[in-house]
Order: sequence, then C-alpha cells, then structure tokens
Amino acid sequence: GKDFLPQDDQSEFEVSVKTPAGSSLSGTEAVFKEIENELKTIPGVQGLFTTVGADIRRQVDRGSVIVNLVKPDKRE
Repeated sequence: GKDFLPQDDQSEFEVSVKTPAGSSLSGTEAVFKEIENELKTIPGVQGLFTTVGADIRRQVDRGSVIVNLVKPDKRE
C-alpha cells in the first residue's frame, strides 16, 4: 500500500533516452528529432523542451524531453 508518486496531475512528463555508446551529438539529435515528431502527435501535448548532453558529464549519447500537456480539464 505505499505510493511514492504525487497524486496531483502536473501536466507534464519526462522522456529520458540513452543512445548506443559512442553515438555522436548529431546522431543523438537525429534520434531526438524523431522522438519529438512522435510526441507531437499525442493529443494534449502543448510543448516540448529537449536537452541532449546536458547531464553533469556532458555525455552526448543521452538526453531528455520534457513534455508539457494542456491542463487535465482540457484533455480529450
């Protein structure tokens, strides 16, 4: 019976991705462009914020997309 996730809807979620070791920055960016294009097709997506290589070690083989959604009462 324990739940460590907040019960309220924050109208956002994060997608974290790690490409194969040794991937170039341009290769990783291409993967994230594809991910962004897929995410944009989801109803209720309002905006995306993508970072690549922004972790503390600046590894260009990983990144994340923060997906902002419309408010819960406006979703289909």
